[in-house]
Amino acid sequence: MPDRYARHYFDTVRLLGHPQAGEMLANDALRERVVNWKSKVFARSWARYDLAQRGTFRLVPPELDMINRRESPITAYPVVGI
Repeated sequence: MPDRYARHYFDTVRLLGHPQAGEMLANDALRERVVNWKSKVFARSWARYDLAQRGTFRLVPPELDMINRRESPITAYPVVGI
């Protein structure tokens, strides 16, 4: 996992707390728009946006990545109020 991704996991948790989260997650057209945007604007050789299908998203990063991280979500972002 790239450095500083702890913030992305935190943001995802916050988005899942939104009242319309379920509706947005079930919206295939919205997912396709996001995948299209990310593949153009945030293109990475390791990113497999073509595999972004409903039911395949995982919030928790691989355990080894979290163990070996130089930063933790708690210590890296104290200002966000975790």
